Amino acid sequence: MLKFFKKPLKIANFYYFLENKEMALTIYYNYYKLKREEKMRVSSRAIIIENGKLLTMFRRKFYEGKWKEYYVIPGGGLEEGETLEENVVRELKEEMNVDIRVLKFIGNQQFENREDNYFLCEIIAGTPKLGGEELERMTNENYYEPRYIEIDKLEEYDIQGKELILKANRLKRNL
Repeated sequence: MLKFFKKPLKIANFYYFLENKEMALTIYYNYYKLKREEKMRVSSRAIIIENGKLLTMFRRKFYEGKWKEYYVIPGGGLEEGETLEENVVRELKEEMNVDIRVLKFIGNQQFENREDNYFLCEIIAGTPKLGGEELERMTNENYYEPRYIEIDKLEEYDIQGKELILKANRLKRNL
């Protein structure tokens, strides 16, 4: 959750000095409500690094007449009334059957129609196993699989958020 100091909080490239928790939550919820109204998909993603390996969701799908293989940081879309932190905890429980703890907000990436928010997290219970909508939607042409990849070989993989993943890895080593 947000920390409430009398220092600026950056939201949508504007800085706010927060006097209290109520003011911060009002700004937070209004910003993400506006994003939903703009049809911007807001998501939370869990960067989980264990023993030098990054937990990902491997994807293979048949798209526009050819096969595409890539990796994504697990997570998903924000639901009405959720905070970004609640969102990432719920998504990892649904799609990977694990309970996680959010350690730190790392940063976000904004695209034309979506915003991905990245958090450094750790697994506190369970072993990654496909579940939820991903398991229900999986076919030979739309494949999902939880996979660990070596963080030292990150450049070899088709995955978004590489700079944020590396930032999270540096922070994790200092925790």
